[in-house]
Amino acid sequence: MLGMHSLMRRKIAGFTLIELMITVAIIGVLAAVAVPAFIKYLRRARESESKENLAKIYKNLKDYYYRVHVKSDHTSFSNKFPVSGVCDQQNFPNLALRHGTNYVVAPDAFAKTCWVRMHFTITEPIYYDYHYATSGWGQSGDNAWAWAVGDLDVDTIPAYWYVNASILPRGEFAGGKMATKATGINQPMDDKVF
Repeated sequence: MLGMHSLMRRKIAGFTLIELMITVAIIGVLAAVAVPAFIKYLRRARESESKENLAKIYKNLKDYYYRVHVKSDHTSFSNKFPVSGVCDQQNFPNLALRHGTNYVVAPDAFAKTCWVRMHFTITEPIYYDYHYATSGWGQSGDNAWAWAVGDLDVDTIPAYWYVNASILPRGEFAGGKMATKATGINQPMDDKVF
């Protein structure tokens, strides 16, 4: 009876080394699986910012193209891009110095006429820099590209998300409603559309 009593007391006193090692091993395996999945989830959530803003730029370009504009001499025009050439965001921090973090947008970041004409601005902190370019004023065959540049994984290789649009022969605005991840403008990483 004495032997059984001391055995029960030892079992109640705590865990054995083997039990603790097994527990630590299980926690290690779970962490090895969970941490990369969590990091991937965070990156996807941050990438959604670029897709949303590129969709907004695309929509605003299309709206501007179809909108009737009245000049100061009271003549009107439509079916035009807001700019012929490149429209860059201003005053954004160097990509290499951000280390994958977001930054507060400068008050004049989207103050250029090419952004103002489109009624496009961003006021909350962002992870990407935004730009767009057109190959003309919006004639048949002209194209427009909007792109976002960021480095969320801090590998010093910028990731580009972009959307394209073009003017068809009858003056119709057509093009990409989806952003595609790329290593450079018009250089998709793969055929997958995100």
